[in-house]
Amino acid sequence: MDKFMLYMLTAGKKAIADGGITVEVMREIDKSRCGILIGSAMGDMKGWMGSNYSISTACATSDFCILNAANHIIRGEDDMMLCGGSDAAIIPIGKMINLTAASFIERNCDGFVVGEGAGVLLLEDLEHAKKRGANIYAEFLGGSFTCDAYHMTEPHPEGVVSYLCASDNIQIQLHLTSESYSIYVEKWHSRLAPVNGSTAHAPENFKKGGVYAN
Repeated sequence: MDKFMLYMLTAGKKAIADGGITVEVMREIDKSRCGILIGSAMGDMKGWMGSNYSISTACATSDFCILNAANHIIRGEDDMMLCGGSDAAIIPIGKMINLTAASFIERNCDGFVVGEGAGVLLLEDLEHAKKRGANIYAEFLGGSFTCDAYHMTEPHPEGVVSYLCASDNIQIQLHLTSESYSIYVEKWHSRLAPVNGSTAHAPENFKKGGVYAN
């Protein structure tokens, strides 16, 4: 079994344990309304027969899994969903590449530092979770995706990233590859504008982050 699968299985089992899915709960839940959006292999192990399929959208895969899992619950198709992602891309031959210090935060960057791991969430219908006394850490209020149909990593030179509600906390994950961080953020920040175009600056609670992982 490949490492990324072992990571996924470990993270998935931890999410199930942390969510209070005990042997007794497993006997009582309707497994036809429990699904998995990581891959279908874990569904076979747990007997969860709800929505089970794989998504492949490169670095955005885990985000797509989480939002799709939430939508299955919102539409009333499932009560619980395991969702997330796993990656293990480091291979021995990669260590043979002569890099001084792989970094994406310098102008003369020469690559980025790759990591391995997995992250899995247990999403559940709120009333269903309350009924069984589950540990509730956060509430999913909504999410969406956009695409400027321009380039795999570059923001569109004439595009605008719109934030919908300046009164809410905003978090945008930038697709930071091996490009200089300062140049990349400058490109993105210059395209941030509210939907109505009334102001030219981001709200005080606007947050930017960087991610390059599945």
